[in-house]
Amino acid sequence: MTQVPCAAAPLYNVQKQSPSIQVKALHVKFLNKNSAFKDALGSLSPYRQKKTLHLLYRRDQNLCLGTGLLLDNLLQTYDLREKDMKYIINEYGKPCLYGFPNLHFNLSQAGSYVVGAIGPVALGIDIEQVRLYDWDIASRCMSEAELAYLHSKRPEEFTRLWTLKKSYRKAIGASLGERFFPALEIAPEKPPHLYGEKENNCFFWEFDQPGYRGALCWTS
Repeated sequence: MTQVPCAAAPLYNVQKQSPSIQVKALHVKFLNKNSAFKDALGSLSPYRQKKTLHLLYRRDQNLCLGTGLLLDNLLQTYDLREKDMKYIINEYGKPCLYGFPNLHFNLSQAGSYVVGAIGPVALGIDIEQVRLYDWDIASRCMSEAELAYLHSKRPEEFTRLWTLKKSYRKAIGASLGERFFPALEIAPEKPPHLYGEKENNCFFWEFDQPGYRGALCWTS
C-alpha cells in the first residue's frame, strides 16, 4: 500500500473557527521513485489515473498524482476512498463528488507541494510560490486600493492577495479567469475579509511555508 508522507498531519489548525474542515499538505518528492509512482497510480481512481498520465512531464504527473493521494487521505476521514469516487465537473471545471452533495473538497498545487481541504461547507484552497508581482497582471486583477497597498508594502504581498482571491473564487465554484478578479476586493489588513454584501458569509485562513503562501476560504 502506498505510504503518504506528511499527509497524516494537518498543515495548520482551523479547529477554532471551523472544526469540521480538515486541511492537509503533501510534498511530492517521494513520487520521483518509479516504484512509488506506480504504486500510487494503481491505488487511485481511473479518473485520476487518466488525468495523471495525460500530462507530458513527470513533474506535472507527480503533482497531479499527489493531489489524488492527498484527497484519498482526506476522504478516509469519512470512511471513503478516492478510487471508489465518481466526479461531477461543473461548468468552470471544478470537480465535485457524485452522490455526496454535502461533502466538499478542494485541492491546489505549487512547486513541490499539494494542499487539500475537505468539509461539509463550500470551500476553496490555494497555494502559490512567492513571487514579485507583475504590474500588467496586478492591474488586471487588483483593485485601486489593493494596488496602492502593494506599492506601500513588500512586493511579495501580491502572492498573498492572489491566493486569497483564488481561494474565494474556488469556494464559490466560479471561474478563475483574471477578468473576474476586479469584482472581488479583499481588505489588505489582517484578518482578511471581503468588502460588500457577501463579507459576512465568507471566512479566510492563511498559511505559509518557506517560499510559499496559501489561503483557505469557506462559506457559512
